[in-house]
Parts: sequence; C-alpha cells; structure tokens
Amino acid sequence: MADRDVAEPADSDLLGPQTDPSRWVSPDGSFVKTVLEPGSGLDKPGEGSRCRVEVAWEEAGPECGELPLDGAGEVVVGEADTEPGELLERCLESMLPGERCQARLGTGACAGLTCSVRLEGFDRPGGSWRLSSEEKWDWVRRHREVGNELYRAGEVTRAARRYAKALRLLVTLRGELPAGREESEYEKDKGKLHANLAAAQIKTGQHANAVRNCTKALEAEPGSVKCLYRRGLAQAALRHFGLAREDLREAMRLGSGK
Repeated sequence: MADRDVAEPADSDLLGPQTDPSRWVSPDGSFVKTVLEPGSGLDKPGEGSRCRVEVAWEEAGPECGELPLDGAGEVVVGEADTEPGELLERCLESMLPGERCQARLGTGACAGLTCSVRLEGFDRPGGSWRLSSEEKWDWVRRHREVGNELYRAGEVTRAARRYAKALRLLVTLRGELPAGREESEYEKDKGKLHANLAAAQIKTGQHANAVRNCTKALEAEPGSVKCLYRRGLAQAALRHFGLAREDLREAMRLGSGK
C-alpha cells in the first residue's frame, strides 16, 4: 500500500461536475452528496452526536469490509473505522434533520460505493469544538482501546483509523487538559498513539508515515526499544539502510541493557 497523507484526487467520472444545486462535492473530493429531500433547521450532527437514521447501501465488494448499518437504527458519529462507515459519518455531518440524500465515495478502495441516507434526527449538535475537555479525553481513550482490540484481531487498517482519530482529538487538548490530568500524562498518551499508529502503518506498507510516527513517539519517550526497532524496520523497507542500521543497533543495545 502506498504512503498517502491526503486523499487522492477524486475520479471525475465518479464525482462529475458540480453544477446541480442539489449536488455537493466534499472539499477534499472524497465523496459527493445529492440531496433528494431537503431537511430543516441550522444544526448538523458531528463528533459524538447520536443520529437516528435509515440507510440503504448498494452492493459492496469484499474490499469494503463490513457495512456499518443497513436499515433503520442509530449511528454515533466518531465510531466509524471503515471506508463505508466514514462515508456515512461524513454524509451525516453535512445533513439537516429530515434530509434524505444519496452519497457516493469518490476515493479509496471503495470508490463508487453508494448509499441513501435519511436523517430522522439527532440528540445534540456535534463537532469536536463543542466537546468538553473531559469528553474529548474519554473519546481519545475509547479510540485507543478499540484500536488496540482491532489490531489484536488483525483488523490493522481499522485500528490505524482509530489511532489517527485519537491523535486528532488529542491535539485539541493541548493547553486545556481535563481537571486532574497532567501534561506528562498527555505526552505519554500521545507517544503511545504515535507508536501504535506506526506499528499499523508498517503492516500496511506505509513506511514513510511509520518513520514519522516513530520519530514523534521517540520525542515523547526517548530510548523506546519498540519504536527504535519499528523505525529501523520502516527505514529498511524504504532502503535507507544506514538509518535502519543505526536504529536497530541502538534498539539492540538498549534491549540488552548494555
């Protein structure tokens, strides 16, 4: 799998020109939404919102993995860790109560995957900026714990999505930690998340990203044998053999206690 920090440009055949006022292409080109029935109000769901929805998916290939919901039910924005799940969440974040729309992925392994969505309602407006520092901290911990469970189960790509979500939220907590939390605890958690994300990226072939995340983890925990070893493996995969040798030798030295 190639390294990719940002979404690839959308396939113009999938997204098409944005000329229909009922048709909206996301800013990053990752999906297109067509409004079939408009909603009402001003507030939209976001991180942490519990949404009452009705969803219908077109047939999805095995590369798309498990579909998050097919039929009527509840979706909590922020819990997705698959491409179909993230499509549904991004779509919901753009919807008003009562709205019905069709959404289609424009990038990734599931490009072209389509679903129709009706947003019946949600419990509160979302968005990470609306969450308290305590709520953000809880979400960070939850994403990390679920990511660890997924990683142990071999669901490495899904685990990586969870770790990345946790890091994005954790960054917003700098300077405004919940009561009783110390900066050292923040840095420790940040380092662990970078290390976990790097481990997942090595398994999925994203070696340049793994090197960057190992380096960030080592800033939080200098001398981490696991991070040095992982960075060495990633450097070797990138054919940076001199750098790989340095990291692996240092990992062996520290690991042996010499």
